Amino acid sequence: MIPLDKKEVIDYVIKKLEEDVQTVQSSYERTRRESLDAPGAMQSQHDTSKKELSWLARGFAGRIEELTKSIDILRQLDIPPQDHYVQLCSVVELEDIVSGTRVNYVILPAGGGKTLDYEGTDITILGFRAPVSQSILGKKQGDQVKINLPQGNVTYRLVHVS
Repeated sequence: MIPLDKKEVIDYVIKKLEEDVQTVQSSYERTRRESLDAPGAMQSQHDTSKKELSWLARGFAGRIEELTKSIDILRQLDIPPQDHYVQLCSVVELEDIVSGTRVNYVILPAGGGKTLDYEGTDITILGFRAPVSQSILGKKQGDQVKINLPQGNVTYRLVHVS
């Protein structure tokens, strides 16, 4: 991985979350319209689509609120200066010392779990409290760290920290 500017990566994350808001907003509006047009209990005793569409619309509204909060949090971040130690806002590249497989992460307080293609590089957003984040926080470039993953313990080497 080419060293990435963490400010640019975070700006890209915000852009992608904003795109997600637009997509979910569109789904919310369509579902809300459909729920208003669906037959109610008085029109059809067996058709529950009105209620189900209403629940779905509420779910979309909740997701919009969650994404909007994440964007607000990321916009307010005070991005620490470049450091060779893993910290909040760090972009890290890890290499599995057995297989040689490399993975890239950015550690953020919001938006965790999403993987983005940034300039041809897959970067997974890790929440600050995520187990992988907790395993690598404070480590420096070149350190090895054992991480407990669902498939078992994996030892990684920190190839790059920015």
